[in-house]
Amino acid sequence: LIKQYVIYNKNFEFDDSLVYSLLIRYNLTSNVDSENVEELFPLFKQRYFDDDRINLFEIENKNFLWFEHGKMRGNEVKLYIPMDREHLQNGANMLFDFIASTGIEHQSKIATIIRNDNVVVRVNSIEDANKIISFVNENQYIKEGLNNVNPFLPNCGGVGLAMDNNYSFNSTVADVISDFISVLKQNNRLDLFTVDALNSYITECIDEIDDLDLKDIYILLSKTTTKDFELQDFADFAYNKKIDDYDSKRRRITDPKHYLEKAILVNEQKYRGSSKNAILEYLNGDSSRFTRDQNVRDGLMKYVSLNDLEILMTLELRNDDNSLFYPNKEAMVEDYVNSVLLKHNDYGYIFGLIEIAYKNTMVVHGKTQADFAFKKLYSEGFVNGFTNKYGDRQNIIDNVLNKNIDIKKVILNNIDYESIDINNSNDILQSFLNTVGSVDLNNTLAM
Repeated sequence: LIKQYVIYNKNFEFDDSLVYSLLIRYNLTSNVDSENVEELFPLFKQRYFDDDRINLFEIENKNFLWFEHGKMRGNEVKLYIPMDREHLQNGANMLFDFIASTGIEHQSKIATIIRNDNVVVRVNSIEDANKIISFVNENQYIKEGLNNVNPFLPNCGGVGLAMDNNYSFNSTVADVISDFISVLKQNNRLDLFTVDALNSYITECIDEIDDLDLKDIYILLSKTTTKDFELQDFADFAYNKKIDDYDSKRRRITDPKHYLEKAILVNEQKYRGSSKNAILEYLNGDSSRFTRDQNVRDGLMKYVSLNDLEILMTLELRNDDNSLFYPNKEAMVEDYVNSVLLKHNDYGYIFGLIEIAYKNTMVVHGKTQADFAFKKLYSEGFVNGFTNKYGDRQNIIDNVLNKNIDIKKVILNNIDYESIDINNSNDILQSFLNTVGSVDLNNTLAM
């Protein structure tokens, strides 16, 4: 399916979001895409209101109703039990009644729309997972209402299986496939778009991954994309993960600061300058402005509450006298994002300051002055050639020169300098101009 989409739309970018959309709609009828089932949520809440075996709750703008009992201990087995609209209400009631009656600890959710991962159950062991799978396979009503799961998942009687810990299995599959498509397109080899070739690509990637949880998803995916995959392979995989020394080898990073800073850095890599608005939207309960790349959106939603976000910004931006004053939230968020980027030596962000200074100087004083200012900055670290009408000169002083950041390294890190003389400021200027593109005098970055 995905191969056909790519071949017939060769000039279209197949990013992870598009692949993810195709995966969660796999084998669903076209009219299902718009089937919202949120009207069922009050019925579930009413049914389990007085049942202390299940805790129901919603998180604003998260598109799921959550069902929980007990505590998740890490390395959980994840079950996908996708039900169609007709069977969802009664089927989910049967499912959660059974889970409650057994006392199985779980974290589960139902999506607001029909998709092939619209019912998800996490449990602590393969034994608990097998109890639920057996129940589903023996329940004719649920069986007849099951949709097809993502074909890259291990599948037991229509129930999909995964182990993804801090990640999303489906999102990671989408990342892998979109990366694989990019590699094939770059090499003009879409004819190699096969499951076997994808499996080879996945296998080659495994050794390069440091994160143990992410590595495990790739290992599992390398099994499900082979023709001889058996369900016992998943059971062995699950048992092997359980006998790991989890506390020492797979300690979860639950520090909200880690997830917030990662979200900013990854978002900036994909959409330069987008993090300020993304955080402002998140403060209003909407996480959609953050990319799904490297699962930063999921990590943000799971570990960074709005209260955490306010506290982290406040701690980061306090002055030496412990005071904090900003005229509005937008200014505070902008300063926080800038602080994170600079702290992590984000050369792309610093390069952006230079680009802005160059463009504003060209608008105010003309190209000759802008060229002179850039060459003096590169060769001597001299900033006064730029206009300071929009505060650009002071931005470079405060954020680059006063922090002893190597300005040459910043510039060279962002331009193509392999075929030019890096000691020649004219060559560097030309490569800089090739990188930043033409200057739009009617739409400068000062605005």
